[in-house]
Amino acid sequence: MNNLQSFAIRRLVGLIFAAFFISPAISLSQEVSPDDRVTSAAEILVELDNRAERCLDSLETTSPDDPNQVCDAFLEAIDGDILTSYLSHCEELKTWREGFITSSDTSSTSTEE
Repeated sequence: MNNLQSFAIRRLVGLIFAAFFISPAISLSQEVSPDDRVTSAAEILVELDNRAERCLDSLETTSPDDPNQVCDAFLEAIDGDILTSYLSHCEELKTWREGFITSSDTSSTSTEE
């Protein structure tokens, strides 16, 4: 594996982990269920993984110094709407989870009294 391939993989993994800590300021116009959000987030990760795999495959057949449209598409996905959408879903799921935990704690406290 060359340095460019290693960099692309590390960048993707880092961005995926960062997705759980970044709060995008995006609001969606309609309410989406948590199940739909999980499904959408998973589909986005599959798409990013597929693009990363195509990029790595293309690097094996081209010179790392040459412009590579397949890898450019992958990098644009990371820097563009695809990752932004993923982060939005993650933020909404985090908010839902916090509300669910708070609600469960409140219910548990009420039941104990």
